[in-house]
Amino acid sequence: MSKQISGGCVDFLISAQELSSLLEAKEKVVVVDVRAKEEYEKGHIDGALNAPEVFTYLPEGITSDEEKSDFVEFFTDLFGNLGIEKDELVVFYEEKYTLKSPRGLLILKYLGYDEKKIKVLEGGYYIWSLYRYKTDT
Repeated sequence: MSKQISGGCVDFLISAQELSSLLEAKEKVVVVDVRAKEEYEKGHIDGALNAPEVFTYLPEGITSDEEKSDFVEFFTDLFGNLGIEKDELVVFYEEKYTLKSPRGLLILKYLGYDEKKIKVLEGGYYIWSLYRYKTDT
């Protein structure tokens, strides 16, 4: 007999409208674009930081103590260099919503961030630009 999974889903998506409202209100939000630098330079959410390593960095594993330490050090440095602090809402996005941006959520959660302060932009940059919210190049 198979076991059914019910309820308790992590609410990790944020709509373009919600994000735009937060940014306009100057809330403590850090927006992270995980697309390649070339894509980011063609157009991105105004004020977004580019960190393709969120998706492209692939460790040998995070099984041994040394591998775990290397993984934590790499991403602690990356997010630290981006200026991300634990009291800020962090929103990851990509071109369209696939599986690149949720990796950022999992990594920050692994590093001890509150999952309620980590979101993924529903529909990605595609939806953001479709609704003509503020972008930059």
